[in-house]
Amino acid sequence: MKGYLSVLALLILLMGCSEIDQNNCTIEDLVVSMEECISDSTFLIKIDHVNENTEINSITVFNGDNPLAEFSLDDLPREIEVIRESEKDSSSYSICVTEHPNCCKKFKFQTPDCSDMACAIGELTLDPGECTGDNTYNLYLNFAYENAGNEFINVLGREDKLIGTYKLADLPLTIENFEASGNDYDFIKVCINDQPDCCKVAEFLAPVCAAECAITELLVDRGECTGNNTYNLHLNFAFENAGNEFFNVFGREDKLIGTYKLADLPLTIENFEASGNDYDFIKVCINDQPDCCKVAEFLAPVCAAECAITELLVDRGECVNDSTYRITLNFSYTNPGNDLFEVFGRDDKYYGYFNLSDLPVTINEFRKSGNEFDLMKVCINDTENCCKLKEIESPDCGN
Repeated sequence: MKGYLSVLALLILLMGCSEIDQNNCTIEDLVVSMEECISDSTFLIKIDHVNENTEINSITVFNGDNPLAEFSLDDLPREIEVIRESEKDSSSYSICVTEHPNCCKKFKFQTPDCSDMACAIGELTLDPGECTGDNTYNLYLNFAYENAGNEFINVLGREDKLIGTYKLADLPLTIENFEASGNDYDFIKVCINDQPDCCKVAEFLAPVCAAECAITELLVDRGECTGNNTYNLHLNFAFENAGNEFFNVFGREDKLIGTYKLADLPLTIENFEASGNDYDFIKVCINDQPDCCKVAEFLAPVCAAECAITELLVDRGECVNDSTYRITLNFSYTNPGNDLFEVFGRDDKYYGYFNLSDLPVTINEFRKSGNEFDLMKVCINDTENCCKLKEIESPDCGN
């Protein structure tokens, strides 16, 4: 700025002072020059020369009533930093003998325009680096600046949250573990320290650092049956980066079985419904993460209760001819799994099949076996192990 500001030299002639001898209280041959701006609000003045008066040991420079500096004549030439009074076109100063404050010389000059010395930050150069965690990454930062007036910068995030204070001398700078905002674009604000109006902001595309959600080691353990077609199912699995506190359990065709907390693992699903196939199926998905799923097929337990025929009752009727007679039968049953039953005689002679709903049933020509006791066998249709035998005293039909 020296080239911008002209040097103003003021030669101030001898003036008398009231408190010391006229010959000794003299400040003459005073040469003052206005030097360069050092910021947008301060500049330098230079005291080059004051006459060598043996009565003067030191002088004090004032701006109005405010002392700016005190120094010995031996320290000349001397530069003094002055705060610019922005509302004034000119500035008045005085130099006084320190020991005799009423012995002064005044000088005045045009106030310089230091506006082009304002602090400024150029365009921010930002480069998101490698991820350092699920939500953090390194951020490389650089920028040009002018008239910082400070050795440090402050880096802030959204809502002026301070990220850190760094040295300008360290530019370009790496901010380690910069925390992502979770938005598509992250934000940064850089300010020169103690210069709240000397800032620059930037938004930039945030990297995707979150690791993918994964379900591993899905373990399924069949428990005890709780009904003819239900059982308890014990479930556990490992997971990474769920991003949710819940998971969903589905059966075949994505039929939702329930939603559960990850914190409740391992989990027992009560009354899990069997599919009726040899193998049952389960699908586990992290809630709201349709691509974070795991499926498993497992051997289904046999939970259906066994078929049983009980209380087989036979009522022997009259003879039809010398080799057959009429009988009426009835019985109780559980879990037949079928609507029909079949009737056999001795040597598996087949008498036909009937509806369970038609019980009691009458067989009009049940054949005599020729033994003292005839034999009847009743079986649930297609369930060969669900049968009941009954011996019937064979009637005398005249043979």
